[in-house]
Amino acid sequence: MEFNILDKLNRLMGDSLSTDSLFEELGEISDLFSPYLNEKIFENDVLIKLWDVLVYIYINNPLNENRSDALSVIYDVYIYAVNIGFSIDKKELIKHYLELSGNDKLDQESKEILEEILFDI
Repeated sequence: MEFNILDKLNRLMGDSLSTDSLFEELGEISDLFSPYLNEKIFENDVLIKLWDVLVYIYINNPLNENRSDALSVIYDVYIYAVNIGFSIDKKELIKHYLELSGNDKLDQESKEILEEILFDI
């Protein structure tokens, strides 16, 4: 299945607050990344936009399922960024992590994923 990543990101941003499942849309993006991928497949600006859209969905979408799926793809993108030596802006995720962990509103699985991303564990 072939698609334009920028079109996909624009659609995802438009659906970012949707109460419909984003599983398929997020899955199409996740499929692009492998933990073994160490060659650049996107320009830096596309990677930054991808990261920003995924983080926005994770923080703001009203459905736990969509937030969980977005976090999974965030992790895939994070591993890819590490593999190609690209530095990702983690400020929004850190802020969100601190807000949730301070209120004990973070499930264990999400906490572990976020800590691995944020603290390079």
